[in-house]
Amino acid sequence: MKKGIVLMAALLSALAFSACGQQTASQSVKAETETAATEEKKESKEITVSEEAESEKADTKKDEAGGEEKAEKKETLKGKLSDKKDFMITIDTADGKSYALSFDEKEAPAGLDKVKVGDEVEVSYSGTLSEVDSFTGKVYSVSAVKK
Repeated sequence: MKKGIVLMAALLSALAFSACGQQTASQSVKAETETAATEEKKESKEITVSEEAESEKADTKKDEAGGEEKAEKKETLKGKLSDKKDFMITIDTADGKSYALSFDEKEAPAGLDKVKVGDEVEVSYSGTLSEVDSFTGKVYSVSAVKK
């Protein structure tokens, strides 16, 4: 009788442990499936973004080929050069606002090497300026304002 109870308890224990192990395996399979699905979504987003970029490039090329040019509106910003780095400049305007203008290190704006921090400058740019958001556009030139 005691042997029967011990044997029955051993079988129930083995059954219980094997059932838990199967849940872990199914949970790991589910996690792997979710990870794969997430990666597929990321890849599809990346493809969509690159397709949109290519589409925009194609639109620009069509405009150029058709003789129509998208004129970028160049604007100027005057102020004091408060910071100068390889990839951005910061301009403090007379009304107390501060604007950070970023650019590609390889395509530094014309005249940047001729100005220094503290100079009154005039910046030629296109794009959107914001005190809070990052600069989106292109900086064409930086020149010292003669006093």
